[in-house]
Amino acid sequence: MAKVQKIWLPISWADTVCCKMLASNQGQHPFSEWAINVQSQNMLLRGTTWHLTDVNILYHLESHIKANLATDYHTEHVDETNLWLWIEKVHMLDGKCLCYLARQKKAVENTLHSEHACSSNDKKLNSNTHSNVRTNTQNKDTMKLFIWLPTLTDMERQLLCNNDGCFKCCKPFAGHTSSNCAKGFLDGAMYKMLTASAVLAKKQKKKEVVMPSAVLRNGTDSGEESVAPL
Repeated sequence: MAKVQKIWLPISWADTVCCKMLASNQGQHPFSEWAINVQSQNMLLRGTTWHLTDVNILYHLESHIKANLATDYHTEHVDETNLWLWIEKVHMLDGKCLCYLARQKKAVENTLHSEHACSSNDKKLNSNTHSNVRTNTQNKDTMKLFIWLPTLTDMERQLLCNNDGCFKCCKPFAGHTSSNCAKGFLDGAMYKMLTASAVLAKKQKKKEVVMPSAVLRNGTDSGEESVAPL
């Protein structure tokens, strides 16, 4: 092995391995995994001046464990001097520490999940409440739209009958009957009682519209007659 190291490995290989080993710390790794890695690197240095004794390995591991494990370690007063037994005891402490952290993480996740579920239920409840309010408002508005017309009086019926009216939309001079009325029933809330004066005013307005049309047609015809041929 010494011959292989001398021939195949670079001159500073042992120094590199020793520096890497001494610079390592537990971090987020399980203690047993990290301890085995340190011992494996130290095993490569056997036969060199950089090889560490068990006591030195123990001191290195003790001074580089993570903070929460170090708290439990000093609380338990682990005073074992044998490296293998010492590693086993610290490994058991690290297992307890990992279980505690796992329970804490699970509790936090359950709390966040519960809060998220409550938030979702509140949003759903608010959405349903707003939906119900909108539905009730729409229902009220719809109920307001369906107001039936009051029964037509005999005078109103006679006026519609005498003036080409429709008994469905209640319009005089409608030009259609109830059977083919496209306008439908009139809104009872907007309906005004039909009177003879209202019918007369509408008839007069209709005449005023017809007369200018007749005048325009006559003007057009006379214009065509006055055009001289080329």
